[in-house]
Amino acid sequence: MQSETLVGCSDGVRARLRRRLRRFTSPDMIDDLLQDALVRVLERGGLRDLAAPEAYLFRVARNLAIDGIRRRHRQEAVLLSLLATPVETAPPAGEVLLLLKEALHALPERCRETVILHRFEGLTYTEIALRLEVSVKTIEARMSQALVILRDLSSTTK
Repeated sequence: MQSETLVGCSDGVRARLRRRLRRFTSPDMIDDLLQDALVRVLERGGLRDLAAPEAYLFRVARNLAIDGIRRRHRQEAVLLSLLATPVETAPPAGEVLLLLKEALHALPERCRETVILHRFEGLTYTEIALRLEVSVKTIEARMSQALVILRDLSSTTK
């Protein structure tokens, strides 16, 4: 690992890291995660002066995966709390649909499309990214933006 170029890791190192990262992320996200981790390590000075560069790279990738999991959980919790209204205080069904429609139309078009595909059609972020021909990170950013807008709308209408 010490003799690796700045563009990446050897095939053996990548294979070992992929195996170790399987329990933290989906198989289709591992290469993106490793690339993000390598970029982060290189931005901080690289791997050359480290005693255990492979272990360090794994730790960075693992932390990025855990951060992604936490971010997705927070986003989904916010959306679920926005959609959950106690039955006793819930407006009539027609009014709920109207409020939901208005909230969705308040979103930028790309965010709205992403929310509809994820929440109403049940697609994963990866499936949405493939369908829209963008990166998964773009989908995550759009969902995050949408949730912030919906949360702000929710707080102003209470």
